Amino acid sequence: MSRVRLRWGVGRLVALIGFTVVMTGLGIYQVRRQYDLVQLGYAIDRDLFEYRRELEVKKRLALSLAAYKDPMAVRAFAEDALGMKVPSPENELRIPAGDEKPAPSAPLFGQAGAAPDAGGAP
Repeated sequence: MSRVRLRWGVGRLVALIGFTVVMTGLGIYQVRRQYDLVQLGYAIDRDLFEYRRELEVKKRLALSLAAYKDPMAVRAFAEDALGMKVPSPENELRIPAGDEKPAPSAPLFGQAGAAPDAGGAP
């Protein structure tokens, strides 16, 4: 019986090992590149979410600022939250200039107005 022997030879074995190493390296490179691409996509998604959140905060602040600029909103806030009211003519205080004499009908700052004299000097 004759026996058939396969002879690969050293050159073919080295070529097969080299081909396996190259293909394995290319596979690892492709997997790593795809992994980096997915991580970049996640980073972009996080940044886009943060951008949208910051944009919403900006819109809320602009709306709040617009509310504070509206004279009617300022008046409503002053009346409701601070308990302020529009002064009437009898509540107004007039501070005269240095050379001006005070008018008898307008009380000066710090005076309660014309108080009736009790008849005796202290």
